[in-house]
Amino acid sequence: MTSTTALVLAGGSLAGKTLGPSPLLSRSPAELPDGSGFALDHIRERLNNAPSITSLMVVVDADQPHARPMRGRQQWQCLTIPAQPSVLASLEAALAVISTEQVLVQPITTLPPTSLPEGCWIGLGDQALPRENWSAVSALDADAPQFHPKQQPRTDHEPDSHPFTGLISAPTARLRQLLAERQQQPGWTPSSDLDLLSVAEGLWMQGDTRLERVPWLDLGHRATASRRRLSRLTSRGFNSVSYCASDDLIRKRSKDATRLAQEAAYFEALPQPLQRYFPACLSHEPGQLELEYIPFPSLAELFLHWQIGPNSWRQLMQRLSRVRTGLGEAPAITPPPPVTVDWLYSRKLQQRLEQLQRQPPLLADGSHWTDWWTRGWTLKLCARHGDATHTLTLPSPAAAATSLLEHLPSLEASRPLQRIHGDLCFNNILAEPQSGSIRLIDPRGERPDGAPWPIGFGDPRYDQIKLLHSGRYLYDVVVNDLFSLEKLSPGHLRLHLDVPAHYDALQQAMDSSGLLQGLLPEEERWLTSSLFVSMLPLHREDGDRCLAFIAIGMMILEAKFDAVLR
Repeated sequence: MTSTTALVLAGGSLAGKTLGPSPLLSRSPAELPDGSGFALDHIRERLNNAPSITSLMVVVDADQPHARPMRGRQQWQCLTIPAQPSVLASLEAALAVISTEQVLVQPITTLPPTSLPEGCWIGLGDQALPRENWSAVSALDADAPQFHPKQQPRTDHEPDSHPFTGLISAPTARLRQLLAERQQQPGWTPSSDLDLLSVAEGLWMQGDTRLERVPWLDLGHRATASRRRLSRLTSRGFNSVSYCASDDLIRKRSKDATRLAQEAAYFEALPQPLQRYFPACLSHEPGQLELEYIPFPSLAELFLHWQIGPNSWRQLMQRLSRVRTGLGEAPAITPPPPVTVDWLYSRKLQQRLEQLQRQPPLLADGSHWTDWWTRGWTLKLCARHGDATHTLTLPSPAAAATSLLEHLPSLEASRPLQRIHGDLCFNNILAEPQSGSIRLIDPRGERPDGAPWPIGFGDPRYDQIKLLHSGRYLYDVVVNDLFSLEKLSPGHLRLHLDVPAHYDALQQAMDSSGLLQGLLPEEERWLTSSLFVSMLPLHREDGDRCLAFIAIGMMILEAKFDAVLR
């Protein structure tokens, strides 16, 4: 099999480009988001399954702006080149150092197919469309297909064509020769260097290169935005989520039939005025839900990647506060009495700690989890701005867990119950930032066994700390790998957490909206810290992520989280 280098083109700048709901927080193409994660990570996931790809190389400019901490960078080989005037000049500079026989040219904005064609090919969208601001090829089955550069205006009589994905697989030597000779070709102009289509056309003219139809999943065009979003529908270990195009709905299946039945019961118990805050539940049968499809980004996506502005954050938090008020004030047929809410806090924490003891997290460097769990910590925390480091002394995680179990019961007794969402993290809040429209997904109908109160009722503080977990204490930053971590020795850790540029604007919006009304500082400290520790068994396959969670949980508990923000 011919060895192939996947060459991901991530040079230039995203400044001034609109690729989503608003301008991006980052101008670097290497940090192009795809959902709440990154395009680079999703490209890597697909290409790792291609046996012909022997190396993955990311082409970046030497003068890129200051990079956000991204754990995934460690899995990429970056090729840094001087900034070039065009995409073809960047490709020519990158090819000079490639040693494999074959190259796959992979634009950062394009998701490759799950199964790569073999040999020499040019990737075209599988559907013929009216051309907009992209390059395309028409008359694919004719002896002479028509190549339409993106700089060429579309005429009224131009036929529908297959969008050019930018994917090109070809011998390295042939690409080098084409690029070296391109300026001698008839019709060449400097604008030709702005479009990979000129290389694709040159390869096709030489013969032995196929025009392959593949799914067109591009982050740079509105015409494919919906299809790309649907390609990101995630399935967890116990859930399978799929989109039914014919009925425009989401099918959700689960191995955890009890949890899915609880969610269905939650929807069924919602009073009619509250149903507008959730996707419509269209049908339910054992092991499956059918739900309305809501094409909004999540608050996690907006928080991590999109510059929506302080007024949009204020509008969204005010709307979310009204939603929570509506849930809390909706009457129950039988009002529940005040109860002890230990099933949400201390009892859950105790159960999770027992899971952790049976199945400790896996650490990639071979160190033992017990050594990190039982020792006091020295945390080297990289500053939010600049290169300074703050050194924090923290208790052992074991001691912190013991303190939590001892203190939490004092915050649990005789609590009034209200209708809550039950898992109100940013990933479960879909939002359209211009209108401020919000929909809540994945509600939890969780109750302790034998509970006499209606489904969907719980401690309203639980929704508040889930919001803080995401929006103040950076859970989504960690779960989306926007951090870097170095294990110096057991109990001695260097950690750099990304703090999104609009973090302060979001805090002001949350504080002024009334979302956190009634939550005492002591409750925020103990309950949120407990939440981070109880997350550990759910992420045991990723030991570094667990260490980051522990660091955050202990900083909250020790009232030292402000060091992250300095």
